[in-house]
Amino acid sequence: MQFYDFLRPYILSFVPLFIAMGAFDFLPMVLAMTHGMKESERKKMMQEGSAVAGLILVTFLFVGKAVFLLLGVSDSDFLVAGGLLLLVLSIKNLLLVDPDKTMGQPVLGMSIVPLATPLIAGPAAMATTVILLNTYGALVTLVSILLNCIVTWLILDQAPLLGRLFGERGTQALSKVSYILLASIAVMMIRHGILMLK
Repeated sequence: MQFYDFLRPYILSFVPLFIAMGAFDFLPMVLAMTHGMKESERKKMMQEGSAVAGLILVTFLFVGKAVFLLLGVSDSDFLVAGGLLLLVLSIKNLLLVDPDKTMGQPVLGMSIVPLATPLIAGPAAMATTVILLNTYGALVTLVSILLNCIVTWLILDQAPLLGRLFGERGTQALSKVSYILLASIAVMMIRHGILMLK
């Protein structure tokens, strides 16, 4: 039980950030971006994109918090606002037939834009990072960012294999299920933020 209590904040911080980063959401897009590329170039692109995304999120982890302190935004304010943002994002992507089409056409060979940002380290991931910082602290959030970047890199590195394994409909189904989970987490954040206001 004590070991579970130790792992619990890491698990609870890993899951929402993994969903917010959405590796399975843009997996078909990555397959299109890397179509016709040499295997070595594709792997290098996935490594660079994941590393830069991690750097962006770690920077935002500390800079974002400082900005909120300057603006006088409290933890409860951001939990409610961030939860609403994630809830709207979840509902939007659950109702869209193909959410990837709303993000525009990616440019071939660009590991920083659009892969690192806005695909991996997008607005939802940045907002989730600050929410996790307020909820679980800097160490847990930092570990969650690093683990998620590693997992995202592994998923993208094996994109051709996963694309063949799941197919287009399979990846879309995984994306929809992940957004249902994200919506539930968003509601929990809103509830906690409201309770903190009392």
